[in-house]
Amino acid sequence: MKSRPILLPYQTRWLEDDSRFKIGMFSRQSGKTFVATLEIVLDMIRAEMEGRRTRWLILSRGERQAREAIEEGVPYREQGELTCEYCGKSLEQLGIVGYDGVIRWVIRKECDCEEARASRENQERQQENIKRKEQESKLLRAGIPKRYLRASVTNAESIRYIESYRPGIGTGLYFLGGVGAGKTYEASALAKSFVWAG
Repeated sequence: MKSRPILLPYQTRWLEDDSRFKIGMFSRQSGKTFVATLEIVLDMIRAEMEGRRTRWLILSRGERQAREAIEEGVPYREQGELTCEYCGKSLEQLGIVGYDGVIRWVIRKECDCEEARASRENQERQQENIKRKEQESKLLRAGIPKRYLRASVTNAESIRYIESYRPGIGTGLYFLGGVGAGKTYEASALAKSFVWAG
């Protein structure tokens, strides 16, 4: 089943216009409150994700209309209670607007308690180890000896070769030197560069 957009073309134009001041003329019951409050919700979500603060003031001809915009402008699903598994603190949830116009809470802010931070750092280290092993496996499959997995290009001629390399031209680079001159090291570093370049 094909998804149906929740905004009419004029609402989309209004929402995509990020001017500081906008003037619009709407007929009654045409969706102006919905798109205006949707703009507020999306700006608040962006501000939360970017770590900044935002403030909106809703004015209307009468208190009833202003209160309606605040309380009923954009429908949302009720939030379930989420707490930190370490300290029990309630966690703030962030949502997105679905195709039906309803906000659904999809992610939560991380707790800043010491135990939660330590857990996240541990997970990050595990992910880094997994990524490092995947990278090492890729280099080993390319034929780079294990002892040269940390090799980096140091020779000026090697750097010029990498910068000027064009696939299919057939140019090569010849290393000449005695035992211990660093030929295998430099060749491995070159190979790494091409592996990472795809």
